[in-house]
Amino acid sequence: MNRMIAIALGPNYQSDDVAQSLRLFIQPWKWVRGDSVAKLEDAFAKEISLPGAVAFGTGRAALAACLATQGVSTGDEVLLQAFTCVAVPNAVRSVGATPVFVDIDPKTYTLDPQALAARWTLKTRAVIVQHTFGCPANMDAIMAFARARGVRVIEDCAHALGSTYRGRPVGTFGDAAMFSFGRDKTLSPVFGGVAVAPDAASITRLRQYRDERLSPAPATWVAQQLLHAPLTTAALAAHRWRLFGKLFLFVVKRLRLVALAVAPEERRGKAAGFASYRMPNALAVLALGQLRKAKNFSDHRRAISGYYRQSLAGTDGEVPPPDGEDRSVAWLRFPLRVRDPKRIMNTARAANIYLGDWYHPVVAPLGVVLSAIGYREGSCPQAERAAAMVVNLPTHQRVSAQDAARVISVIVPAL
Repeated sequence: MNRMIAIALGPNYQSDDVAQSLRLFIQPWKWVRGDSVAKLEDAFAKEISLPGAVAFGTGRAALAACLATQGVSTGDEVLLQAFTCVAVPNAVRSVGATPVFVDIDPKTYTLDPQALAARWTLKTRAVIVQHTFGCPANMDAIMAFARARGVRVIEDCAHALGSTYRGRPVGTFGDAAMFSFGRDKTLSPVFGGVAVAPDAASITRLRQYRDERLSPAPATWVAQQLLHAPLTTAALAAHRWRLFGKLFLFVVKRLRLVALAVAPEERRGKAAGFASYRMPNALAVLALGQLRKAKNFSDHRRAISGYYRQSLAGTDGEVPPPDGEDRSVAWLRFPLRVRDPKRIMNTARAANIYLGDWYHPVVAPLGVVLSAIGYREGSCPQAERAAAMVVNLPTHQRVSAQDAARVISVIVPAL
């Protein structure tokens, strides 16, 4: 049986990350309190050349903090793209505002600036700009739109650490920005996030929001996250014997040894309980370890994505535009638009290759009650078309050049 290639299951974990998780697991006095959160904030601010950063227990909490500290509250509307995760509109709802969905540019999968004006009203307070898969949105046009109308701009950089727009890191253009450290993101200590802003006053407000509104993470929750790296690494190894691997994952999930990425209540438009946690010391330690490798991670993603682009030229699969003078993309996942995504994913799965389906449906994951988050079906046709046709190819550290060649050899005949 060929080695399993998975787009998820802790894609960034390397042996040092697993070892660090196990060391922390047997040192419970380091789980919640320590000085690593402050160290992470300092290191992250230097990484993207901003005056400060504030760590949160989740990217969701960081996004909500960005909105609230930029004056978004009850009665306001926030523009955001469809073809996204339910965590984004739920963050808007958590501060009392109403999410208003806008269509995407079908080539970059980011917010279409030309679609913004039709959704803007006098109630529009902010726009969330999602750099989907790591591809920077058209910040020139979006910032011009926002500044002309007095609208605040929040960058959603959950996918985009390592990407640049016009030579500057994403997250440095708007009034505030959020980076996520979820399990499948560019850095993945399972949960966590950072909010940044270009001025000291905004950083102070973000820190006050965090300190006043969020609570320390429970030790049991921290312990659960520390098990994620060793258990998912073991699951990958177990998939060499596919039935055993599936059984192992089933047992791990059944016993709730790893946390769900999206809580059941989030599918109904409600905030997850873990969205109210501050970042614990242990997860900051893991994030710091991965931040030191961030450039290597980005370089690897660019190399694998370049191979995919070259190998898919001339096929029936549609790839996003190459980097240009305005964008340098560290693709978190490489999006491929195909006529029959189900066939491609099933063909890959038969070869022990597990591709991704971000974002299916148009507000993911499956089971989201679209009416509960204010999405009207048919309102964003380009986003809905993308949701029906896009599969994601893995670009992470566990994907070698040989693995990428195997992915291509399996999916190209099925296109």
